[in-house]
Amino acid sequence: SKGWEGMIEIRRRDTGELLQRFSDPDEEDLVEALVFSPDDRILAAGYVGFRVRLWDVATGQLRQLFLAHEDSTSY
Repeated sequence: SKGWEGMIEIRRRDTGELLQRFSDPDEEDLVEALVFSPDDRILAAGYVGFRVRLWDVATGQLRQLFLAHEDSTSY
């Protein structure tokens, strides 16, 4: 689901069990867009403030941060 406090959670649809949580403690940007890589190993998240973060789905760790895009990430 999208996170309005910069937090993203992945939960089981049938039980609501929390499977993974993604957040950057240094930057609590508002989440605007989410997309998984074709192999479901990376989650790309677009944030207010023109930032994109790539998250490792298995570990919840931040893999890459991209800054200073000149346009919004949402469509």
